[in-house]
Amino acid sequence: MRSKPVPTDRYSGSPLSHAHPSEATRLRSLELMLDPLTVTALEGLRPRPDWRCLEIGGGGGSIARWLANRCPAGSVLATDVDVTLLDTGGAPNITTQVLDLLTDPLPEAAFDLIHGRAVLVHLGDRDAIIARLARALVPGGWLVVDDPCVFGLENCPYPAMRRLVQAFDDCTAQVMGSDIRSPRRLPLAFAAAGLVELGLIHTPLLVGGGGSTMEVALVSTLERIRPMMLAHGTITEREYAEGMALFADPSFLDTSFAHLAVWGRAPSR
Repeated sequence: MRSKPVPTDRYSGSPLSHAHPSEATRLRSLELMLDPLTVTALEGLRPRPDWRCLEIGGGGGSIARWLANRCPAGSVLATDVDVTLLDTGGAPNITTQVLDLLTDPLPEAAFDLIHGRAVLVHLGDRDAIIARLARALVPGGWLVVDDPCVFGLENCPYPAMRRLVQAFDDCTAQVMGSDIRSPRRLPLAFAAAGLVELGLIHTPLLVGGGGSTMEVALVSTLERIRPMMLAHGTITEREYAEGMALFADPSFLDTSFAHLAVWGRAPSR
């Protein structure tokens, strides 16, 4: 059953809105890049066939579909602030629902697994949200959050890339409340929420070398955010052009971004 797609978040009018004509393509690039990393983290928890799963920020639906296949006797509630691009693949055990973590309530002790990717990094009050997600787990249930983050920006060997990523960071923080440095604090927030058996996988993401999946996704995002960066003065047109020109240089290789997956378990009673 597909719920009515009513965007409720502040991104509905942003360059990263699901209404943007190229958003489905950008989401697909992110799925191709990040799904193997996400699946590695989820597989490590050994999901049972009857698990009840909550997918927050479902995007294009690739992980919701994976969970539905992995838990055929269970269920997947796939949510987002806008579900127009969330493809269930016709899986009978997936239900979609519009959900805004900043305003909408969550049921308590309802899920064996809760997963969210590239969601909390864009939200304020992350610690409070994690505490709410932890309370939505059944005893022994798992919370998994994986987010993109900056990796050693101060050591980036390319000044133009350093300026470009810093401008992106500053702009999305000012306009959308994002914080691409916040994922490193996830383990602390998990522990504060009472979760145990914490673990993580930290994977640097390589860009450069010509057309990698990471590069396609990053270039698409930077192009979409460009007008907003210029309008808010976090970068000049010349600085933006210098940074983007690096992607056309066959010798360019960098790891300014990384992927951090963190998991924790609700204590068993």
